[in-house]
Amino acid sequence: MSTEIGLGQQLEQWLADKIPPDLLLTPLPDSVAHEVVEHLKKEADRYWSIDPNWSLKYADRIVAIGEARNDKSQVALGLMARGDALKLLGNLKRAWEMLEQSGNLFQAAGDEVGWARTRIGRLFLGPDLNRVPETLADVEQARAIFHERGEQEKLMRLEINTAYIHTLLGNQRQALSLYHSALALAEALGGIGEPHLGMLHMNIGYVHESLGDFPQALVYYERARSHYLARDETRNIINIEKNIACIALAQGHYRSALNILNSALARGLEQFPRENARVKHSLAECYLNLNRYDEARDLARQVLEGYHSFNDSYRSAGALLHLATAEAELGNLAAAQSALDEAASIFTSIGSFTWSMLARLWHGQVAFKQGNYELAAQEARAAANCFEAEGQHVNYANACILIGQVALACGDFASAGRHGGHALRVAQHYNVPSLRYSAHLLLGRVAKATSLLVRAARSFRAAAATIDRVQRGLTITLRSGFLENKGEAWR
Repeated sequence: MSTEIGLGQQLEQWLADKIPPDLLLTPLPDSVAHEVVEHLKKEADRYWSIDPNWSLKYADRIVAIGEARNDKSQVALGLMARGDALKLLGNLKRAWEMLEQSGNLFQAAGDEVGWARTRIGRLFLGPDLNRVPETLADVEQARAIFHERGEQEKLMRLEINTAYIHTLLGNQRQALSLYHSALALAEALGGIGEPHLGMLHMNIGYVHESLGDFPQALVYYERARSHYLARDETRNIINIEKNIACIALAQGHYRSALNILNSALARGLEQFPRENARVKHSLAECYLNLNRYDEARDLARQVLEGYHSFNDSYRSAGALLHLATAEAELGNLAAAQSALDEAASIFTSIGSFTWSMLARLWHGQVAFKQGNYELAAQEARAAANCFEAEGQHVNYANACILIGQVALACGDFASAGRHGGHALRVAQHYNVPSLRYSAHLLLGRVAKATSLLVRAARSFRAAAATIDRVQRGLTITLRSGFLENKGEAWR
């Protein structure tokens, strides 16, 4: 009984808001040290989605315990926990360094499982720090270690983070297979796997969103949100609401998307700097769709500064695409081209073929505005072939619109009509109003050019009706800007 009381007092001391300096320097007995360190690590993990500053405090205490005992494995565990916390606080470069130090210490201590655990955290950092090949190189070895030692929970986390990389690289089918494998493991683990169900459902939803299947994405997002609300995981609640806002944005529910995003920012996200930047990133995209290009450009630049401070290369490239769109719409085509070139370079360097193709599609749109139809068609066809092969239907349809616009400008009305029809079918199936408007408008212009005036009028009316439905959901102050470049169908 006295041992249990002593251990309870130790745990209470080490979990307190403040601890005496001499406690950090006093070596703990083996049995007590093991229990205290395990408890601190669980608390550090629990606070990832509540307040990662506390995760960092608990990690530092683990390091102090290990150093006082000269226990390499415990120091390594603390460094790993420190790296995980720094990652969530936006200090990505320092997080990588901590995980590397941790992995080296685990190896020196002969702890293979410990080393393999550090590979899980590195996977999450790889795309942001432009170190994808390096992070993927150790996956098979870590997977083999977890299999051999029966570490099913750690294997599940490895699969989740490996799938995450494939998601960001645009390899959505491979990502979906890995996520479902991890989901099966989580469900089989019962209570141990339950804390991971929210993340798995959210990530599976994101894959479906990337493929353009918004209804299926929302099903998984709602499942994830119920898990996060039950566990009061603030950071993940923010992420899931941002993702739901992105679907609302894609489906033309701009007012709803704005409300969700502004509500998230109003809560104050100081303890989650990366999530704060991502919410603003989505808000910039919303402004682009509402033709508020000056605000979108200013916000994209602000987001870029944030990503640069985190050394987040991958998301910097995404923000550059939005900056390029804003600059192009404001008539600054040279600035748009510069931003696109920088984004394409980043996507290529991390091996994201799909995202590189998205940058090429946007490059083709700029070329079309400049009257360079040959280059525009070349970029659009390359992107369309990639998106069709990857099953990314909405991106494929957007590429079809550009192919059709170029064909119309060059007098190839058959090709323009065919690609407009492809885009319209996708837009109707996935309920994407902006795409539906562009497809109807393209088909109307093709019909007009071929003197099929009744068909042209029908397409123009459909385009106008699509915009009318969307603008009804906007406030008076948002309508004028939104309608600014959508008058052609009415005319």
